[in-house]
Amino acid sequence: MSETGPAKKMLPTWTFALLLLPVVALLGYTFFFSQGKSNDFVFDPANVAELQIKGAQSDTASSWSELSVPPEPASDAKLLARGKELYTKACAACHGDDGKGEGPLVVKLDLNPRPANFTLPVRFIKLRSTEAGTLPLDEDLFRSVTRGLPGTAMLSFRALSDDERWALVEYVKQFWSGDKRWPAPKPLAIPKQIPESPELLEFGRKEFTTYCRNCHGDDGTGEAAQAFPFHRQYPAIRMTHSGGKFLARGSSEKDLALTLLAGSSGSSPMMSFITTFYENLPRETGDKRLWGTVYYTRKLIEAQKGK
Repeated sequence: MSETGPAKKMLPTWTFALLLLPVVALLGYTFFFSQGKSNDFVFDPANVAELQIKGAQSDTASSWSELSVPPEPASDAKLLARGKELYTKACAACHGDDGKGEGPLVVKLDLNPRPANFTLPVRFIKLRSTEAGTLPLDEDLFRSVTRGLPGTAMLSFRALSDDERWALVEYVKQFWSGDKRWPAPKPLAIPKQIPESPELLEFGRKEFTTYCRNCHGDDGTGEAAQAFPFHRQYPAIRMTHSGGKFLARGSSEKDLALTLLAGSSGSSPMMSFITTFYENLPRETGDKRLWGTVYYTRKLIEAQKGK
């Protein structure tokens, strides 16, 4: 007569289904967000009734940093009133009447990245030429209104007159005007450029590998990086894709240098590297780290053009 151990208790079938649910959800999430080329955001203002002033697609080939800015007119009640009128027609559908980035198009079009919340400017206004943690300059806002932000729903309003774009800037500033939480702008000075050389490129490659590859991947497309599942929320994870198509500021050497110095904003994982590159180091070493990283990144961007 054979001996057997105690009978094993079988778990109900539904228990296995419950255990598998988190795995299935994770796989589905990863699959959805990893379809890089099929998730490129397309926003056609012509088909959106909520926008009374349509704007145009942002210019992916232009440079934010090198965009010329006309003189700013004196602020007065007339300029502010015109800015409010334009904001209602061109901006409120995305940014909301209250400037909090929760306009009706956010849900309707599933906007991601989300529009900036102007009541929290230091955290949500992505492009600045000022130190991290400080307010943008007026000309920074003018550049973004003029050029738009590639990789996002932020359109170009270049077709508006200079004074109309300045009126928009003046009105947008009212969402944080008087709020003492936000430090005044501290403009950044971009260090003098060092000529490119093989030695500097190798220096930049090492910096990129140390500080950039975890988010952007070895080739800058982000497709093999740990951060890739979040590329829809943060398009610049794929910074070299299609030759820099998703870089909101642009891909010129000045754009890249300013991005490294200023970061993007508190709502973005792109930090400022001023401290990393320069703190407690000779200025010459910091400049090598900055421009080496810029030149190496440019090489990666050029390698992806046309792909």
